[in-house]
Amino acid sequence: MARAFLNTFAKCLRAYGGTQQQLAREVGVTPSTLSHVINGNASPSLELCLRLAAVTGISASQILRAAGKADLVDLIEGLYGAAAETKAIPRAIYSPDELQLLAKLRLIRPRSRRAVRTLVDACAFANGVLELPPGHLVRRLPATHLKRKAG
Repeated sequence: MARAFLNTFAKCLRAYGGTQQQLAREVGVTPSTLSHVINGNASPSLELCLRLAAVTGISASQILRAAGKADLVDLIEGLYGAAAETKAIPRAIYSPDELQLLAKLRLIRPRSRRAVRTLVDACAFANGVLELPPGHLVRRLPATHLKRKAG
């Protein structure tokens, strides 16, 4: 079981795109707890398996089987049918960097959020990935602010 779970966890980590520590926090356990599970020193809980599936998009059935919970998977699949190898996640999967930005954004006041939105829009527009609606006022920095200082 430990080897199967380790292989499946490696697949989960690749799908997640972050570090093991970041994934642990995302699924609601400490990095130490996750390390114990991966090393075979602790058994993964049903909740941990389901949270891994939710965060990474890897099939809950696959994760549960690797965790030694095949009897539970057989029961669920007997009632509801077999699951796909991976599932489409209804919400976007964010990179750890994006999650960190979102967490910080939630902490600031609405007025500051509007300022951040304006800044992000300006950056996206400058990079050619956002078209502004007609009549949108674009504030531009004076050219002197755009040049790097020689030094």
